[in-house]
Amino acid sequence: MIRKTVYGLAPVFFFLLFTASSPAYAADGAGALSTPVSVEDLNPILSKSVKYELSRVDGLNTPDIRVASNEGTVTLMGRVGSNELRAEAERIARDVPGVRRVINNLWVHDSLRDTALPFGG
Repeated sequence: MIRKTVYGLAPVFFFLLFTASSPAYAADGAGALSTPVSVEDLNPILSKSVKYELSRVDGLNTPDIRVASNEGTVTLMGRVGSNELRAEAERIARDVPGVRRVINNLWVHDSLRDTALPFGG
């Protein structure tokens, strides 16, 4: 599977990640740093960054995959079509800047039997 390697959100995420270390501040309209930003505020950005990178791969660009994050730990949930896609999703999530750990709760959907097998089994 060929993966496109354009990281459009990476520079923005790195900026937010490194400016968010204790204490963190966000820029106001004039560009001055004024409003504190917590690590919890970065969770949605990290989730969206992972979801964006997954969406760029055929077979992973599906609403069947959900992404949640908490302080650098990303959890992948949902179903995929093969063990290869399950492993690829985990690799992609690990490569996103700011991800420290990936919990892969993706299920491989066996369309021949119309059942879902947990953890690729």
